[in-house]
Amino acid sequence: MIKMIPDIDLIFFGGCLLGNVIVKWADNESFAMQGHSPGVLGITWLSRAGDGRAGQTQVHLNASGLLLDGGRVPGFRGSWLVLLHELVVS
Repeated sequence: MIKMIPDIDLIFFGGCLLGNVIVKWADNESFAMQGHSPGVLGITWLSRAGDGRAGQTQVHLNASGLLLDGGRVPGFRGSWLVLLHELVVS
């Protein structure tokens, strides 16, 4: 999914995300350590100085929730919707 982001960027965002948005996978534990509830599937925030490149947006996708989490798995379509939502928010 993440390897397709350059194509998504070109098609939906006209190449504006390149260099401005970083997309990473995280797990439920990482989301919990940042104070998010276990059901959060994606989160977007703007980097500050000392946290990556200042002004750069980071999107973290919950790999456990999107791909591995038993009966709650949103499936491929749901995963795409979460990714696109987070990219639009960014």
